[in-house]
Amino acid sequence: MTPDEAGVVLALASAVDGRKPSAAANTVWAEALAGVEMDDAKRAVAEHFATSEKWLMPVHVVKLAETYRQERRDARRLAREREIESAWNAQQAIEAAKPKRDRSEDLADMVERVGGVRLPRDRRVFRRGTEGML
Repeated sequence: MTPDEAGVVLALASAVDGRKPSAAANTVWAEALAGVEMDDAKRAVAEHFATSEKWLMPVHVVKLAETYRQERRDARRLAREREIESAWNAQQAIEAAKPKRDRSEDLADMVERVGGVRLPRDRRVFRRGTEGML
């Protein structure tokens, strides 16, 4: 953050707490708020005065700005997870819509070859229960 940007942040604070902005304060705050985005700093000032009676210090702005950055990272991660889930669901729907080949005869032939037991060719006997098995 530049000293001019820090001056804007301090001007916002002075509108509430009556502090006297100065070039020296702008420089010190600019160093303390290095890496803080201007929009986050303005939002932090507003939130601080809405939720605290304490005198605004750079640490308050830095901590709130980090919270805002984390919220944005979380939102991006959640959006990516939703995209992946949506793509997975679409792929599953495509697979489910594909026609299925009736493999009951192949299965009966395989079981017969492996086990020597002749299974009925009627698929209904493979349904749940024992009806039609004897």
